Amino acid sequence: MEPKRLSLEAANQQLAAAEERLHAVQNKIAALEEALVKLKAEYTRATDAKLRCQVNLKLSLSPRCKSKDVTSLS
Repeated sequence: MEPKRLSLEAANQQLAAAEERLHAVQNKIAALEEALVKLKAEYTRATDAKLRCQVNLKLSLSPRCKSKDVTSLS
């Protein structure tokens, strides 16, 4: 009976250690997923800003926008 009890005790210790590692990995995954959400939002904001800049640049270079001189207002 003693060898079985010792074997059970060793198995329980291994289980506890494995569960501890599992929780540590789960916490790391949660932190990484949170960081990913923030990075995706930052990327979206940056991409939107880039597109706005590109549109503004195209508008400022178009001939229609350049015809704002005084002679065209007369």
